[in-house]
Amino acid sequence: MTTPTSVGTPADARAALGLPPDPPVYPATHDGVMEALTALGDTADAIAAVLLANDYTGRTASPACCPIARYLINTVPDLDANDVEIGTDDAGLWNAPHNYGIYVDLPGPVVAFITDFDGGAYPELAW
Repeated sequence: MTTPTSVGTPADARAALGLPPDPPVYPATHDGVMEALTALGDTADAIAAVLLANDYTGRTASPACCPIARYLINTVPDLDANDVEIGTDDAGLWNAPHNYGIYVDLPGPVVAFITDFDGGAYPELAW
């Protein structure tokens, strides 16, 4: 009988399947949401590249179904997926387990991405 060998970490397993690594997880707090948004990048193009690489697509001009909303729902797990609203310069989110709202002003690069995306840029991210 042979002894099974280690398959490595979950990230190794995802890579072996051709999947991107699991994204980081951020706390459902104002600071956690800001950290998640800042981690996307410092330009609209960098943000688009990260969203595309991780398959975060969405609808243009859709506060609840844009790529930024889908990204936050995935990386901030305590958010209520039915109560995420991304505006053109701010966001309102609901921390379901703790029953409170989180409101943030979006960082400049995220605002630039949303403006560009809603204007028709990055069609590969739209559905």
